[in-house]
Amino acid sequence: MTDYLVTFRPLGDYSFGSDRRFSFVGKNNYSEDEYAPYFIRTNRVPEQSTVFGMIRYLILVSNGIQLNQNFQYDDDTRDNMKDLIGEKSFSLNGGVQSFGKLEKISPIFLRKNSKEIVILNPFNNKQGREGIDQFEPMILEKEFTLSTSFGEIALPKSKEYNPKEGYGDGYYNINTGRLETIEDIFRTKVVTGVRRVTQNDLVKLKQNLLDLCKLFVNATMKQKQEVSNLDKNSNLSLTDFINDFMDLLEKYNKREVNHFQEELEKLSQSFDEDRLFKREVHQLQKGYEFAVYVTVKEGVQLTGGLVSMGQKGSLFKVSVQKSENNENNLESEITKHFQKHTPKGQTWHYCLSDVCLLNDVTGFAILEEKLVRQLHTDLKENRLKGLSLQGHHLLYKAGSVFYGDDKIPLKSGIEAAGYNVICKIEGSKV
Repeated sequence: MTDYLVTFRPLGDYSFGSDRRFSFVGKNNYSEDEYAPYFIRTNRVPEQSTVFGMIRYLILVSNGIQLNQNFQYDDDTRDNMKDLIGEKSFSLNGGVQSFGKLEKISPIFLRKNSKEIVILNPFNNKQGREGIDQFEPMILEKEFTLSTSFGEIALPKSKEYNPKEGYGDGYYNINTGRLETIEDIFRTKVVTGVRRVTQNDLVKLKQNLLDLCKLFVNATMKQKQEVSNLDKNSNLSLTDFINDFMDLLEKYNKREVNHFQEELEKLSQSFDEDRLFKREVHQLQKGYEFAVYVTVKEGVQLTGGLVSMGQKGSLFKVSVQKSENNENNLESEITKHFQKHTPKGQTWHYCLSDVCLLNDVTGFAILEEKLVRQLHTDLKENRLKGLSLQGHHLLYKAGSVFYGDDKIPLKSGIEAAGYNVICKIEGSKV
């Protein structure tokens, strides 16, 4: 096996997709205070699967494979690609997955000044509070437990957690032992874009309006033995149809706005020839870069270059160098650092990467959830499979912590892409 340190830095503004994003037509899955149809929230850090795909791309290019946007390849080329990176995309469904001569990548971390390791701050870190200058984890009360459906659970000691301060956030520098804020590492700004409505959009919109009108007629008007002209006439222009439908709703709903009026308002808001929207974009501060360790089988070339990732295909400069260090050394360094700052007798687990659990959490933990979806390719079928609206996967974010000696029940088969990496911290501080 050969280990590489792969670093990548954006050459300009970048953004990575979030499940909390806009939709011009349709129903959102979030509360009103989280959702704005004109504002796109984006992630600062790429998904593990995104970086895994980037590494697979680099392996193909580094080993002489000419890539086609239409995914059409002859049999020999497909066999070579399969041998190098496997036949199918990585899947969070888990199970047996083969990626050819690519063994695995580590969790994504940040490098500062080409030598310092920066990771997500453990959620149990009390550092930053008055009188606490270096890492100090919350301590559980062993003599007092709380009865739950999962059994007895120990909780943090009094004053260990302040709800007004919340849990630890930002980033943590392993080399300096200091906290680094999000603003120390990332610059975020909001840009304005224009989304043009296509002819297909208008066709879908009119069909949605017709369907809504039929529902209203069946629910309201036919009870009065009346028939609407709109129910019989689908040849009106889109503007006339919307106006006539609004008039009809006002006629039969004089006192209050009902479900049909609310739905019509949502649909009609999408009927602009041009729609302005706002989108978050990010930059890395000077001195910072993303990094992963990559393990490949012998005989495989891996070289750097320019790659596009994220929304709008932002360019990243990728550098590759052979390394005697690897993911195991990264985990070991992090584990040793936190152990020497954790009181003896205390055990907790730090999620270096996002994790996917098999079962519910049964002990005390500080967790943050996320939902992710994936694009899939299948070389056997020579095609790209799109996003599946039903393909959500629930993960717990990197930085989450679990307390106790019990082994964390993790979904198997997703470790190759850098998921499910947990450092067990057994306190050694006297």
